[in-house]
Amino acid sequence: MRTVIFVLSILIISSGWGLKAQECNLVVKDSFRGFVTQIKPKMLLVIHGGLSSMNRSYEMCKKVLSIAPDDYGIASLDFSTSTIGGKEVEEAVLMAQWLLKEGAKSIGLLGESHGAYIALMASLYIKPAFVIDIAGPTDMAGMYAYFKKHPDLFKDWIKAVEMTKAKCVEEEKSEETCLAELSPVNYAGFMNFPVLIVHGTLDKTVPLEQSLKLARKLIRFKNKGIWLFIFPEEHNVEFSQEPVKDLILNFINPKGEKDGVSEGTADQKKHKTLPEQAGGKGKDRKDTGSSPLGTLRKE
Repeated sequence: MRTVIFVLSILIISSGWGLKAQECNLVVKDSFRGFVTQIKPKMLLVIHGGLSSMNRSYEMCKKVLSIAPDDYGIASLDFSTSTIGGKEVEEAVLMAQWLLKEGAKSIGLLGESHGAYIALMASLYIKPAFVIDIAGPTDMAGMYAYFKKHPDLFKDWIKAVEMTKAKCVEEEKSEETCLAELSPVNYAGFMNFPVLIVHGTLDKTVPLEQSLKLARKLIRFKNKGIWLFIFPEEHNVEFSQEPVKDLILNFINPKGEKDGVSEGTADQKKHKTLPEQAGGKGKDRKDTGSSPLGTLRKE
């Protein structure tokens, strides 16, 4: 009997019914899994750092729930182990699309470390209200070079890196092209929404230069919605405490902004198409402009 009740409860939650407002409810779908509070018109889709972990996903949900404005619901993705920039990004997009179908009107993305990387890549396929990037890698060529210099730091990532390299070989892409296609910094011209970047100067896991590169590219493409916060901190930024907590809240709900977030002003006429539609014409890219998600389209 207990098994039947448990299965029934999972089916109810996975369909979006019965989600409790102040609790992180488990949601299991064929295309993604994670934890979701009651779905509200404004949602924060948050993505934890590190490798796939239901525990981290739950902790991330609870942490963001403790600081988020009352008018926001929380959805925390636990992404699958996959090639870097592959299924993990697709799952974030599919979770966002599910939230919209379940009643959400706008979605902001927040990620830390590898979760920030996923959020930045997923932003190319949905229309986020904003993205909050906490110490996320943005230039895969730079990170791969750093990875080879400091293998002990990334021993847990060897499987994902090898899977990614194998896929590049399978698709007959050069290492340079493959890494460029997987780099959020090379799609900065498409990010015509506000972006908050937070990074510690003492970070030895993801070098500060990773965030500075993205910030410079966003400025180059006239995104006036960019916020950059650099402070003496290591890689694991505690964003639920000061000073980052207030920074995030002010970014989400700045004073005087009707819709709760200032508007990015990147040239939308030049950059409104998705990377796979651009055919390599973006002026800021050395790569071919093809999408890491193939034919997946934004909502």
